[in-house]
Amino acid sequence: MTERADSSDRAPLRVAVVGAGWWAVENHLPVFASRPDVEIRAVCRKGAVEAERVAERFGVPIATEDHELLPWDELDAVAVSSPHSFHHTHAMAALDRGLHVLCEKPLAITAADAFEMVRRAADQEVVLLVPHGWQFLPQAVAARDWIRGGRIGRLEHVVAQMASPARGLFSGEEDSIPGAESPPEPSTWVGEDGGYAYGQLSHLYSLVFWLTGLIPADAMGAVSPGPAGSDLYDAFLTTTRQGPLVSVSGGAGVPTSQRHHMEVRVFGAEGAVIVDLERDRIEIVRQDGDDYSFPLMRGAAIYPGTLPVHAFCDLALGYPDAVNHGDPVASALGIAAIEAALLSARTRRAEAVSPAVIEAEAWGLKLD
Repeated sequence: MTERADSSDRAPLRVAVVGAGWWAVENHLPVFASRPDVEIRAVCRKGAVEAERVAERFGVPIATEDHELLPWDELDAVAVSSPHSFHHTHAMAALDRGLHVLCEKPLAITAADAFEMVRRAADQEVVLLVPHGWQFLPQAVAARDWIRGGRIGRLEHVVAQMASPARGLFSGEEDSIPGAESPPEPSTWVGEDGGYAYGQLSHLYSLVFWLTGLIPADAMGAVSPGPAGSDLYDAFLTTTRQGPLVSVSGGAGVPTSQRHHMEVRVFGAEGAVIVDLERDRIEIVRQDGDDYSFPLMRGAAIYPGTLPVHAFCDLALGYPDAVNHGDPVASALGIAAIEAALLSARTRRAEAVSPAVIEAEAWGLKLD
């Protein structure tokens, strides 16, 4: 967290939350409410009674079901935690008004929409942060520095795997999150815009591209559908412009008593970097034996959901040294890879990533 010694001299950050359901209630709203430099001005979600209940719990003056009825002129920032297919609409409504945006993953369902959001944020000179929490761990930042600083030499190959205790969620079951105060509707995580790839592998792909600076080119994919018809397991292979292959697999079959499985292994000509977040292992191993492993305690790499929300507040308030590790470009590249891989799973042939990637470069966006 950044230094806030001068926080008393700043006007508070005025925030609205769009999609004030399960994850916003469990994670985002408590962070905003805990900070004296943030004011929650409004919440928006489906269900008038539910919206009022959330507003009452967090002392928020305005509750609405319609994002167009938010007090836009009284806001500085918006957190978007609505169902996947609404992320683009809700985020663009805020970005078009020059507001800072925290947008949950997946950033969008298509690369075209994702890169439009990135460009609008750049044009408006506002923060766009995707809360990929693991990217905010200081040890993950160090791993990124190792890779991008050339400590393992020229990159050659990436293997990444993720598995989640979320079979019920991605199977469309009611009450799929035991004990959740505001459980998600089953339709949120299944269907054409749901499934494991968008719902969880968006985390993994963002981490891969954020760590490495690789740019996806083509993708091949295969999926195993669950009871609701959406992908429950995925196996994707992505080529990159720089040459290395990125092999990604994942699924929702971890027992609910267990934590997420999340592992990325990046191989280079001079060594490898291992980011194994299930086993709290982040290390570099080199051909010359100059190895290093962070001495992490058990549980140190459990998903840090609050870190990106605090970082968003710090960035929007202009605190010095605040850093956006929720890089929307890496997240958008992840959407491009997922979109192409899911298309490949249907066509049974390799598919190029969206032209939106090239178009983003054409208007000056640095992808790596």
